[in-house]
Amino acid sequence: MKVNDAISHMLETSGRSAYNVSLAMNRAHSYVNSLSKRKGFVSAHVLSSIADVCGYDLLLVNRQTGETILIDPTGQDESKTD
Repeated sequence: MKVNDAISHMLETSGRSAYNVSLAMNRAHSYVNSLSKRKGFVSAHVLSSIADVCGYDLLLVNRQTGETILIDPTGQDESKTD
């Protein structure tokens, strides 16, 4: 799934608007809407912040071991989970 499609999916399934998520992130009201429509780079920090507001976690998953690493939008939790 492309990043902008993932953002749109999180918005749809969470029932939150791009406007509402933008404000919850202390960003301009059109911030998330513009991210979901443009092609290009979205940082892991921004994606994890959107995910957090929408009730999702952003994880890295090792394909061989299944080990997961949570990308914490606050930058406070650097722990690994299995």
